[in-house]
Amino acid sequence: MKVVMMVDDDPRLIRLMKSQLERELNCRVYGVADARHAVNMALLLNPDVIVLDVAMPDHDGGEVASQLRACQQLSRVPIIFYSGLLTGPEAAQLKQQGCRQTYVSKLETLWGLTSVIRREFNWCSADATVSSVLLQPT
Repeated sequence: MKVVMMVDDDPRLIRLMKSQLERELNCRVYGVADARHAVNMALLLNPDVIVLDVAMPDHDGGEVASQLRACQQLSRVPIIFYSGLLTGPEAAQLKQQGCRQTYVSKLETLWGLTSVIRREFNWCSADATVSSVLLQPT
């Protein structure tokens, strides 16, 4: 079974996304509410994809992505930034931190995130067009 690790400081959103993604994608979703633990949890879980919030109180998503990319075991795990706050300059900064510029807006709903994961990972056919970008190692 595919594994999705979600890093977001909002436990309610993690619960909501867990329910939606597990039902729609038949995958296992693990939530990490404290970004400081993201790398260690990813090492334990060995996820197929990481959904990463950009704006968190402990670390921003770019810092976490850089830490993930620096770890050999995690350097190839795709990351999808999921944020309601990402602006053009912030996306450019994330690109400078070693990742392609791409994200899914929280405003696009959980259905949008589900569609992106389906399409990008060929978990099943996607039937929607969603403005998104998959973050892959450069």
